[in-house]
Amino acid sequence: MTSVRAHPERPVGRHPGWPAALGPLRVPGGLVALRPVRLRDGKAWSAIRIRDERHLAPWEPTMMGTWLQRNAPAEWPGRWLSLRAAGRRGTALPFGITLDGRLVGHVMVGNVVREPLLSAYVGYWVDSRVTNKGVTTAAVALAVDQCLGPVGLHRLEATVRPENGASCRRLACSLATISMTLRRSVAGRISRRASSASMWSSRRRGWGFFCCRSRSPSN
Repeated sequence: MTSVRAHPERPVGRHPGWPAALGPLRVPGGLVALRPVRLRDGKAWSAIRIRDERHLAPWEPTMMGTWLQRNAPAEWPGRWLSLRAAGRRGTALPFGITLDGRLVGHVMVGNVVREPLLSAYVGYWVDSRVTNKGVTTAAVALAVDQCLGPVGLHRLEATVRPENGASCRRLACSLATISMTLRRSVAGRISRRASSASMWSSRRRGWGFFCCRSRSPSN
C-alpha cells in the first residue's frame, strides 16, 4: 500500500532546510558559498572582525565590553556553541560566508518562528576587503532562497540603518522587493546613539517591502 502525503509541498524533518551547504555562486569577487559555522572558524572570524572594527561597529548593536574583548579568539567557542544549539533547535540558521573557500563573513537567519507565522529575520556582515564584489548580495540571495524554499518560511525581515545605503541596495537586489509601505515602531539603540531604522521584508507568494522608521525612547 502506497502512502500519500497530505501536504506534498510541505518541508519535512524536524528542522527542514538545516544544516545545509549552499552555492557556490560566481560573482566578480569569486565563488560565494554558505555553510554552517564551524568551531575552527574562530581564528579567521576574530582576525576579520578586529581588523574591521571601523567598518562593522557603526552598524552593530551596543554590547558590554570593548570590541577587542567581544571579538577575541577566545570568545568564538562560546558563540559557536550557542549558534550550533540554535541551529539544532530550529530557531536559527547560522551560515558562514565563504569566498573561494575562505571565511569572509556570516549570514544569520534568526528568530525562526514556525506555524502560523513562518517567519525569521536576516542579518549579515562581511570582510571589508571583499565589499563591492557581489559577495554579500550573493550570500543573502542564497540564504533567502533556502528560507523560502526548503526551510518553508513565508516571510523574512532585515533591519538596517537608513544611512547605510550600501546595505539597502543589497537588500533591494537580494530580496527583489516591489512594494512599499510605512509604519512606525519602537526600536533599540544602535552604536549608543538614537537612530531611525529601516526594515526590509520579503514574503513568499507576493514580495513586500516595509520601511520602519523608529526613534530611541530617550529622544
